[in-house]
Amino acid sequence: MWLMRLIFRVNVEAEAQKHESSLANGHSLIQTMNIRVENPNLNNMAIQDVPILNSDKIICSRLKRDDTLMVPSPGTIIQAGDLLHLVGQSTDLHNAQLVIGKEVDTSLSTRGTDLRVERVVVTNEKVLGKRIRDLHFKERYDVVISRLNRAGVELVASSDASLQFGDILNLVGASCFD
Repeated sequence: MWLMRLIFRVNVEAEAQKHESSLANGHSLIQTMNIRVENPNLNNMAIQDVPILNSDKIICSRLKRDDTLMVPSPGTIIQAGDLLHLVGQSTDLHNAQLVIGKEVDTSLSTRGTDLRVERVVVTNEKVLGKRIRDLHFKERYDVVISRLNRAGVELVASSDASLQFGDILNLVGASCFD
């Protein structure tokens, strides 16, 4: 091991400090933001047709329209006034806010609704190595994977991510997804 460090000139202590400082600066921390749809160009568009929402950098895990909280699918039509609960890194969330509308202080908690949030650990061998997109969680179970925790690092659950044993998934969906 020391030979590899010497050959590639890797300073483990410096690399560890650089990683910790990037975490402290918020570059790798996943955050959430609630945004009210105010851009008239987005009215009556499907989520999948809005480039910032159809990327692997942001997950829209909840949508509130009037008094109804739901788990949106890519085909869900957004309307002016809808509240979107987005998960991603702060810079990506800021970019989404610039396109979509204003950040709001309204809670989109699942408490008191038909939705719930669950954290599950990947142990089933049938899903190991499969990409999130290939598992069709939304279509099969009406569930969105909002976060992926791998070895203690919280990531946006991009559709291209392959599941590994021990991954922890944050699921948002109807209370009957047992």
